[in-house]
Amino acid sequence: MKLKIAVCDDDLQWSERIRQSISEYMCHVNQQCDIQVFESGEELCGAFHGSHSFDIVFLDVDMDEMDGMETAEMIRSRSDQVTIVFITGVVEAAPRGYQYGAMRYIMKQDIEELLPECLGSFLKQYSGMDVSFNIKFLTGVENVNLSQLVYVESKARKLCYVFADKVLELYDNITTAQKQLEPYGFVRIHQSFLVNMKYIQKISSYRVYLTTHKDLPATKARYQEVKDQFFEYIEYDSEG
Repeated sequence: MKLKIAVCDDDLQWSERIRQSISEYMCHVNQQCDIQVFESGEELCGAFHGSHSFDIVFLDVDMDEMDGMETAEMIRSRSDQVTIVFITGVVEAAPRGYQYGAMRYIMKQDIEELLPECLGSFLKQYSGMDVSFNIKFLTGVENVNLSQLVYVESKARKLCYVFADKVLELYDNITTAQKQLEPYGFVRIHQSFLVNMKYIQKISSYRVYLTTHKDLPATKARYQEVKDQFFEYIEYDSEG
């Protein structure tokens, strides 16, 4: 699924810097996105044509005419679902920003350092939604709801997409699937297995036990990293 992202800043150098940082991160995690840049709050608000116009908005606070806070207030009057991230050089405005349900407040000088963590957290949150992809299997194109995909297994040159009630196959390599699925809560536990952490019940003695009563091997080299990612996932899930 392609994310719709808005960047709003009346300083074109900063808006391009923010856009480039977002684009680089999304490319790194193999997440498709459409990034639109706006030069004013008025222009951004004019682009809202319903509650699902954008998935996430990066909004400068200090703009002429309609500032970032006024813009956020207008956005919230139209959508309570869009994620708002404030980006500015004015730290004093941070407390006010959170009254609009802002996910983050990032100082401009920290863009390159903090934006990847912000986007990673957003994608984890986004993974809790019903995300689906159209995937071409050997039997034809299927719309795959990722919340129903238990794990992916590599067998020779094929990938097996394993669901609770069916298995679908295609010709591809697991590294490609890993890049596509990792942002949505999947973890590589073995050279042959990529697992949806939603279905992990426990991890013990180099085995990953699933809620579907299946257990899979975890390689020694990946074992600690898999445990760390899973514990981070369940901690985030319990907070959410």
